[in-house]
Amino acid sequence: MEVIDVELQESHGGSMRYVIAHKGEKPMNKNVQKQLEYENELGLTNIDSFYQFKNNCEKYRKDLMELLKDIKS
Repeated sequence: MEVIDVELQESHGGSMRYVIAHKGEKPMNKNVQKQLEYENELGLTNIDSFYQFKNNCEKYRKDLMELLKDIKS
């Protein structure tokens, strides 16, 4: 199986729709290469980007919990 097309679904919060076919059965749409290039520009091919995202989520959660605790007291 391989991805032959990708489509941004803006009406669904920016989700992606993937079209998949048996390998070599259908030609790959140029959208696939464009999406790969875009993900590369964003650093999504680098594992450190995901660790940074994880760290940011943990920090924002901690900050939010502290804020809620302050508001409650």
